[in-house]
Amino acid sequence: MPRIFLIGFIVFFQIFALTESLSAKSRSSSKSSDNSSTSTEKKKKREIRKPSENSEKFLESSWSAFETGTPSEKKETIKKVKSWIRAHPDDGGGYYYLGIMLAETGPSSEAIQNLHTALSYFPNSPDVMLKLAEVLISEGEGEEELAGLLDKALSIQPNNPAALSMSGMRALATGNKKAAFDFLNKAVEQDPENPNTLRELGRLLIDMGNPKDAYDNLRKAILLDDSDPESHWLAGKALEILGKVSESADEFAKAKKLGRNDLHVEGLVGYDLARSLSQAGRNDEAIKEYRKMIRTSTDPKTGYLELGALFEGIGKSEKALDIYQKAFEKLKLPEAAFHTAEIYRNDRDNANALEWLGKISTRRDEWGEKARKEITEIKQENDQSRHDKLMEAAVNGPDDTKERALKALLMKDKTDKEALLGLKELAIEKGDLGAAIWYIKELKKAGHLTEWEADSQTNDLMSKQEQGEDIAKFESRLDDFQNHGEYDKALLELGKIKARTESTYEYWKHFSTKSPEEREYKKKMTNFYKEKIKELTARGKQIREAKKWHGK
Repeated sequence: MPRIFLIGFIVFFQIFALTESLSAKSRSSSKSSDNSSTSTEKKKKREIRKPSENSEKFLESSWSAFETGTPSEKKETIKKVKSWIRAHPDDGGGYYYLGIMLAETGPSSEAIQNLHTALSYFPNSPDVMLKLAEVLISEGEGEEELAGLLDKALSIQPNNPAALSMSGMRALATGNKKAAFDFLNKAVEQDPENPNTLRELGRLLIDMGNPKDAYDNLRKAILLDDSDPESHWLAGKALEILGKVSESADEFAKAKKLGRNDLHVEGLVGYDLARSLSQAGRNDEAIKEYRKMIRTSTDPKTGYLELGALFEGIGKSEKALDIYQKAFEKLKLPEAAFHTAEIYRNDRDNANALEWLGKISTRRDEWGEKARKEITEIKQENDQSRHDKLMEAAVNGPDDTKERALKALLMKDKTDKEALLGLKELAIEKGDLGAAIWYIKELKKAGHLTEWEADSQTNDLMSKQEQGEDIAKFESRLDDFQNHGEYDKALLELGKIKARTESTYEYWKHFSTKSPEEREYKKKMTNFYKEKIKELTARGKQIREAKKWHGK
């Protein structure tokens, strides 16, 4: 049987089983041995072959001395009871009392042994069965025997609250929540003012997803015993689920105060109080609680990470950075370094982000993998940002700036299509047809032009180069002559340009194609030069009219 049984119930069973069994003076007796309302202590004593008055007095006074005694006095009482048993080996009550004393002081193995002996004298006593079951639970053993003891106790006293509660917890430990609820609910019906049973029913209802009924039971438990920190903690859990975070924080605070210096309670409450304060918007209180827990908790990691997240959530990134960096410095938490990098990256400070990611990038775990992925993304972002800036300069800057920007892009990536095209066009504009042809070859090498497209563009440029000049130079001189009123020279340049254009048009008109792609390109080029011829014809007419107008 798992030790989880002991966590919520051990104190309850000690008080209930012992006081219900042993306070014989406060109970009435009956002649019927199977009457469930009769004191089981009286039944037990009747079954001890009518023990002498001295036996009853000795055992009751010994128990009284044990309950009120100091640790050393308790040991002395146990010695006396052992001596009594040696002198009265058939006194079953002696074994029972010795068993329940040893259950408290240890060793548990001796407690189990003596309770087994007592059970042989009182085979139908639920009190003996339940005390033995309690010790078996605390030791986490005897599952089969435990089941038999609880079943038999309930067969004798079906409404025994302690037996019902223990059966409920046993069912819960085996995963049978429905049976656990039935047992615990019935236990509450039989003893509605037992705060321990109410608390455990509340715990179960939280686990079953019913926080409202859980809180109702826990509130009753707190009214009966306001000093139990675990009831306050569970009430806080129920309220938290119900969305009443401020009230939840108050309950966690009470639990923590009542359980001060109690490691079990501190472990239960943990960071629940700080979380509830944060969820309720009581950030200053939450921050104070987180800082306190970081100093005192055995789990400072959670405190650092959650406090850092709280600072991030309220927009205090500098304080979040301070917390995460301290966490990495003191605990070497990889997630703290990662969150630090995230903050820097969100602030567009990629240099610091890369520095912090570098601290964990060599780890062979999920955080190392995440860091390496982030580093790759940041570097890609940096490259894209530089690329965008260079492209902006290449498009909008003066010619010399354009060329430097495009060459910088090409230095980073020899296959950059935009850079190669831009440099080719610049070369053509400057009349550097040799450079333009070289860029065409690079475009082809990089896969941006097919062999046919590259050859076509190269042939066109080589044709211009063979004539010693290119269209751009002709058109530049044409503009100059026309603007200065030198109309005869303008018409001469226009004639050269038109002749070149018509020649190129004829070339494309009769160009032999082998594929749909080539046919489409031929159509595009012939249309282009056809329109160009029309434009040149219209411009010639304009120049002649201007010459006539000026009388030249």
